Amino acid sequence: MSDQAGNPANGPVAAGEPLAALWGAVREQVPELLPAQPPGDAEAAARAGEALGEMARALLALEAHVHHMLSDLRRVSEQSDPLNHFYIMLTENPGLSETLRDFLAKGRRERGNFVNLLRAVQAWTRAFSSGLRKVLIRSPALIAEELNPRQWPLSGSMLLTEDAKIGKYLKETGLKTLPEKLGTLFHQHAGRYAYEDYTSLMRRR
Repeated sequence: MSDQAGNPANGPVAAGEPLAALWGAVREQVPELLPAQPPGDAEAAARAGEALGEMARALLALEAHVHHMLSDLRRVSEQSDPLNHFYIMLTENPGLSETLRDFLAKGRRERGNFVNLLRAVQAWTRAFSSGLRKVLIRSPALIAEELNPRQWPLSGSMLLTEDAKIGKYLKETGLKTLPEKLGTLFHQHAGRYAYEDYTSLMRRR
């Protein structure tokens, strides 16, 4: 009987006070996430830990997604490209898992590194979504501008009509270059819109 009472899986959690402190800290940040009272036994505490672990896995997946998107949309040839700057910064500095471990092990002096990176990851995640949405919404205007013959370097005999010159340009050059040019244009706008939205989100508290 005494063995059963001493087994944490069959009774109150041994570390009740630390668990209550953890529970209270999470509820203070996100009141709607947890019930008012912490779990009273080890099985319930394990379920809470499992749920928090799954949430942490989702955040790490978002971090990897942000890194991948920055890699795709950055313009390496431009030294001032902000997406390339953030890609390098996130590549060369500790990630979420390491900054969280430092925060837990070393105390509140490490909190800023973890919290700032966490905010950056969630802001980039939202910004990539909204940035790509803006590209889709504005793509008709972007395409129309690129397909405007007045923007094309038309050439040919003075005897050719303008329509003939347009047809000549499309046949010899436009059909080959315009798809790639539009792809590059969408790529640039996606990065620019994402950075603008990221900057806007990071200004909010």
